[in-house]
Amino acid sequence: MHVKLKCLFEGKEKEFQALKDEIRALHMIKYNLEKKLSEQEYTLQVLNVSQENYHSQLSQMEQQCVDMETKVIEVTKLLETLESNVREAVELNGRLATANNHQQCIVDSYKEELDTYQKDCIKLKAKLKAEEVGIEMKKPTNIDQQLRV
Repeated sequence: MHVKLKCLFEGKEKEFQALKDEIRALHMIKYNLEKKLSEQEYTLQVLNVSQENYHSQLSQMEQQCVDMETKVIEVTKLLETLESNVREAVELNGRLATANNHQQCIVDSYKEELDTYQKDCIKLKAKLKAEEVGIEMKKPTNIDQQLRV
């Protein structure tokens, strides 16, 4: 009986040791799984932060595109206004050039007319002076009258 007990005891001891080894192995598996889970949670956090940053940047870029589109529309309107103003200015400039040429023709005409009048005045003055001299020659001067007396 003693040998039987000893065998039974050794069997139970081996069984107990096998259970201990199995518990250790399960603890190692649990530790490895927890470690993997922790790593995956960290990776998931990094991915979430990265995704949030991506969405934030995407949202900013979309807003910048909207802002740029608005500015492009404003610049296009300003450009159209500027082009219209340039066309109007060119047209007005043409009208002013035509009016200026017309006025210059009128001024030139008046200058020619003035020159003609000035020449006529000079001729008349010369004629009048010649007539005055002729009249004075016909009139006896005081000296001529005294000599005749």
